[in-house]
Amino acid sequence: MLDLWSTSCEPCVRELPQLAKLQQAHSDDIICISLNVDYVGMKSKPPKYYRERVQRVLELCQSHVINYLCTIEADVVFRELNLSSIPAVYVYGAGAQLV
Repeated sequence: MLDLWSTSCEPCVRELPQLAKLQQAHSDDIICISLNVDYVGMKSKPPKYYRERVQRVLELCQSHVINYLCTIEADVVFRELNLSSIPAVYVYGAGAQLV
């Protein structure tokens, strides 16, 4: 499972503990990964700028799933995935095919 989220998205933050619980309950069957899309492309705020805030939210939510900071601008991610809002969860099967 891949979860796209942002620290500024309240529904996203509320969802994080559930993702962690799912991972813990089914750790032999699934891998949950979260992808933070806070990066907006400002040169003064590169992706690593968001690391501390993202880590703080993950700790508060007790979310211990694998998390990545997206290094592509959020607008580009939304456009390329034809995504209108987050949180967005993508489920992939064992063959890495989107289910």
